[in-house]
Amino acid sequence: MRNATGRIPNEIIDRFEQRGVKYVRHYQPHIDLPWETVFQVHDRKALAEFCSSNDIDHEWLDGETLRTSQVCQGVARHPVTGERLWFNQAAMFHSSSLGPEGEKSLIACVGRDRLPRQAYYGDGGEIPGADLDVVRAAFEAESVVFRWEAGDVLLLDNMLVAHGRRPFKGNRKVVAALLDPSEPAPLPDTVADLSPRH
Repeated sequence: MRNATGRIPNEIIDRFEQRGVKYVRHYQPHIDLPWETVFQVHDRKALAEFCSSNDIDHEWLDGETLRTSQVCQGVARHPVTGERLWFNQAAMFHSSSLGPEGEKSLIACVGRDRLPRQAYYGDGGEIPGADLDVVRAAFEAESVVFRWEAGDVLLLDNMLVAHGRRPFKGNRKVVAALLDPSEPAPLPDTVADLSPRH
């Protein structure tokens, strides 16, 4: 994440830090995952309680279409080093991630105002696709690919190492767990105190 963040121009990072990211999802039949799967609830009352307790706005647009939105940070400070790091999923959520033809096709199918997933600035403003292309290129340049083997265990600091997967064929079972964030540790006198020694 240090390296990927370093590849993103400061003016882009500054905008995301100041404005945040608003994630908007539309749950509708036969497109993407159903809301019951995503929220792990099976009735609208439980859904409303979950959304309320997690600062997620939600509304039913019709009998079958649910819209949710949530404003989150665009960058984060590492709790130990204090480093400013890119920390959002706008590049993945934004329709431009589908490529020009995929984005155009999806908009034609469901409409721009009912995309299954979309990202905006936290104030609702449009995020330029060109900025997100820069972000995607930064992550691609810093990606590390390895082949999983049965029994592998991977433990990582999700603020310093992003994670994802490539398409695959065949059967596999991956068990994942997220740990609760800890309280930030006190900062050292200088960030240089934590720099690797050469």
